[in-house]
Formats: sequence, structure tokens, C-alpha cells
Amino acid sequence: MSLILRPYKLFTSVFKKALHHPSITNRVHFFRLILTSAILTLLAFSANAATYYSRQSGNWNSNTTWSLSSGGGSVGAGVFPVAGDIVIIERGYSNRCG
Repeated sequence: MSLILRPYKLFTSVFKKALHHPSITNRVHFFRLILTSAILTLLAFSANAATYYSRQSGNWNSNTTWSLSSGGGSVGAGVFPVAGDIVIIERGYSNRCG
């Protein structure tokens, strides 16, 4: 099976080599690899965040409450902000959950 389908094989082989080698330099490289992996993972998750603007007061999970641009039209049916999205409440509107 390719490494694309099983990336954990690649990581475990790299980590095992780094941990079992006695040299300090390899341990430093190992921890740099861990740090780089963590940063790239955080960047990947933040890249999926959408920015929503309130266009009227209303329910949080109502598509007519939200727009993808300031003063724009409503988003599609069933689309509303979720955890990790950026929300800007405009013009003194209020939005309630539920």
C-alpha cells in the first residue's frame, strides 16, 4: 500500500529511527520534526475556517442570519458558523443559539 494511504507508516519509521539513535543531533532533529508537524497540523486546521458576517438578528443556525461578506446576501440552506469559524456580529445585531 502506498504511503499516501498510510502516512502513519512513514511517521513511525522516521520516529523510531530518531529515537533509537544515540546521537544528540538526531534527537534535536526528531524534536524539530515533531514541532514542524504540530505547526503544519495547526495551519491545516486554521485554513478551513470560514468568516461569517451577521446580516440580521436571528437564530445562530439559520442561514438567513449569515453572509460570507459584509452586507452580502444570505448563505446557502443549512450553512451557518461552526466551531473554528470566524464570526463578526455587525450593526448591533444579536444572535442566539438554538
